[in-house]
Amino acid sequence: MQHESNFIQQLPLFPLSTVLFPGGLLPLRIFEIRYLDMIKRCHANGSAFGVVTTMPSSWDTPTKPGFDDSSLRSEDEDGIEGFAPETFYPTGTLAHIQQLQHPQPGLISVRCVGGQRFKILTSEQKKFGLWLADIMLIDHDPVIPIPADLIPASETLQQLVRSMEQQL
Repeated sequence: MQHESNFIQQLPLFPLSTVLFPGGLLPLRIFEIRYLDMIKRCHANGSAFGVVTTMPSSWDTPTKPGFDDSSLRSEDEDGIEGFAPETFYPTGTLAHIQQLQHPQPGLISVRCVGGQRFKILTSEQKKFGLWLADIMLIDHDPVIPIPADLIPASETLQQLVRSMEQQL
């Protein structure tokens, strides 16, 4: 994986049916060979991988107006042998591994935290189903002060988050 300021080449992708937000926590139980290898390499190198959200259905889903997702599909219309065709949205979030455990052979448990968001420029699916993408990092959202009338709601939400964190 090459990294040049806002551009990263050959970022491994992990398509999921969920969204990872910057700063969000993502626990994963990894058992597929393509992802076991990816996670081991990322952990050994201290590098991130990309989490992208899969589209609700397969190839037959019409794309949104103005969105060309042809670069997000494998070249083979039927997908990689043994793997269902995957399509995913063209934006994602870098995932940084915070904790890794091997509870049993063939299984890795990881806890990841979301980093910076990115836009996929090109992607390709490799022989065993792993997706690699060239990406451009998206600037962080600007910090906007909480309006005075929403401060009580903000404080209540902060208390709720602290309470949930203590339960983890």
